Amino acid sequence: MTDFIIKKLPYNLSSHAGLALVGKYLKRINAPALIDPAFPVRSGVANSDLLKSYIGLLCLGKNDFDAIENFRDNKFFMRALGLRAVPSSPTLRQRLDANASSWFDLAAQINLGLLGSRIAGKSIEFGALPCGYTPVDLDNFAMDNSGTAKELVGRTYAGVDGYCPFAVYLGSLGYCLELAPRPGVQHSALLSEYNFERALPMAAGLVSGPLLVRADSGFCSTRLMQEITSQAQSLSREIAFIIKWNPRRSPVEAMNLLRLIGQNTLNEPDAPMRHTAKRRRIKTVMQEMMFKAGRMIKHAGRWILGLGEADSGFAVFERHYGQLRAA
Repeated sequence: MTDFIIKKLPYNLSSHAGLALVGKYLKRINAPALIDPAFPVRSGVANSDLLKSYIGLLCLGKNDFDAIENFRDNKFFMRALGLRAVPSSPTLRQRLDANASSWFDLAAQINLGLLGSRIAGKSIEFGALPCGYTPVDLDNFAMDNSGTAKELVGRTYAGVDGYCPFAVYLGSLGYCLELAPRPGVQHSALLSEYNFERALPMAAGLVSGPLLVRADSGFCSTRLMQEITSQAQSLSREIAFIIKWNPRRSPVEAMNLLRLIGQNTLNEPDAPMRHTAKRRRIKTVMQEMMFKAGRMIKHAGRWILGLGEADSGFAVFERHYGQLRAA
């Protein structure tokens, strides 16, 4: 083992050199011109410097207000982010608390300016799918705040006490358009259509091609689907959506078709099911009768639907189809 001589160098070092890049991005959108005229202060640190300071902290993985104290006298932090002054921890906390509601739309403006910028003359590549659509993904995730007394903390779907923020991502590369804090007990789809009033126009303004909204069954909501359709019409854009079906929220009559099919196929003696039952679950009907591999063939002027040679449900499928055709 080598014995080192510990020496203080005659120059400063910074372990946060990447902030120089952050500062350049903030300069491109001219943050002071966007923020300060709309939200002036009589004295003290300008709001643009306050917000840029906090953005710098977030880019370093720090979200605690007290973390700003380590950068109060850091010359590199100030020059890299283009700051005239660095706020104290109490100023940062109080100013953000006092302006939370009035700055709600400001975050979207900053985000739109950032994502709409051009690098070396080229716009940002968000990542389109091979089919030509650019995905707009919805997500709801749980934040564990167990053991705290924070406002609106509640029992989440993940079984922990905390929050369930709602996020909207653009493109296959995961650029964030919306990140709305929500109470832990709030359902995924509840009031999501209002978030789309901002997110979809933003996505349409950033991408020229068609959009594809994708979501899991937690967002299986008629209101949300109607909002997507309405936005597509008002924006004159092609916006498709794929939302995983949630059978608990589906009309009873979506169900009756599958129940009829199940009663007339899966309860027969030659059905693929191995046990008897008075009725089959909807999921079972879908697995055994709906998800069948078939080939459509045109031969001698007739259309043929061919099922696999080893299809155990062929007999009941063919018989019931014949019954329906005869009827």
